[in-house]
Amino acid sequence: MTMIYLKETFVFSISICYIFVVANQDAQKSPETCTPGSLLGIPGVPGQPGVPGTAGVPGIPGTHGQKGDTGQQGPRGEPGMPGDKGSVGPTGPGGLPGKAGPSGPKGENCIMESAGINSNTTSQLQKSAFSVVLTGYDGKISINDPVRYNIILSNVGNDYDQLTGKFTCRIPGTYVFSFMAMKSATEDAETASLLLMLNGVFQLGAHCDRKNRLSTSTNIGILNLNTGDKVWIQPRHDYLYGDRFRYPSFSGFLLYPQ
Repeated sequence: MTMIYLKETFVFSISICYIFVVANQDAQKSPETCTPGSLLGIPGVPGQPGVPGTAGVPGIPGTHGQKGDTGQQGPRGEPGMPGDKGSVGPTGPGGLPGKAGPSGPKGENCIMESAGINSNTTSQLQKSAFSVVLTGYDGKISINDPVRYNIILSNVGNDYDQLTGKFTCRIPGTYVFSFMAMKSATEDAETASLLLMLNGVFQLGAHCDRKNRLSTSTNIGILNLNTGDKVWIQPRHDYLYGDRFRYPSFSGFLLYPQ
């Protein structure tokens, strides 16, 4: 070869250049114009992967990013374990009254049984009550006899005797008695005073003083009576007044049997 005088380091480049000139005979340039590095060669076979490099130095922390959008709601989870029992809360307000319940069965007549009265007897035997008044009287009256009231308003059981003026207990038990005394407006010097008697023993009194003109006095008492006991009104003074308005009165009734 005519280019043997070139240095050994360029032999390979010149040979490649020569081959290129022969392959392209229509080219205008001569082999003498081909210089090292003026033309690219055919790409070589890819080399083997290199050895991984060493880890780099950690970078500085980045800044906090912006808050992202709210994600979609996830599926409902499984029920959790029951929690501990809580403390008792405060009492709530009272509710509205409920509807009335049905009527219960009829009870037994305890009053009749306690009084020793058979349920087959008449209802008249289960009751005792009376009320009497005095009218058309203005003057002296005996202090040794019961007051005999001339008008009977009621006498359930006929336990009050109008002839004697006394009430006789037929059903033992607790009784209520009331009575009233009255003084006339024309008798300034007189005093009207009455006593409630039980078997001849004083129990209660009602008194109209002579210092007052037309006046009334009332009293009421509760007595426990046995069968056969007698109750009446006895004058304490020998004067009593009663007009058409029926002020002086004497009443009593059975509160409950013994």
